[in-house]
Amino acid sequence: MPEDGDSPSDGSAPPWRAAERTFEEHGLVEYTPPRFADGVGVYEVLVPLEEEFGVDIDFVGYGEAGDDTWYVRVDATPVTTVERERRIGGETVYLLDSDEFRRLVREELA
Repeated sequence: MPEDGDSPSDGSAPPWRAAERTFEEHGLVEYTPPRFADGVGVYEVLVPLEEEFGVDIDFVGYGEAGDDTWYVRVDATPVTTVERERRIGGETVYLLDSDEFRRLVREELA
């Protein structure tokens, strides 16, 4: 969990706060944490699921550069794939809504 004073207003996780600082330091466009297709922040969904099930959940791309199919891993084991887009300014959007993501993870962990 973020340390006091280190939590951005959009609910992004501490690793993404470091990215925000880097973007600011180099005068880059405003950093936007990854989101699902319905606009919900990825970490607003991941953190509660990780706490609920006692697991680590992440996204990883195994394909060639430019491949927009990524794997969802639970404790480093791939459990499903998800399409993503990189938008202008570097924003990542996973092309399913947050409720569908929760459903997929819960099915895998049931």
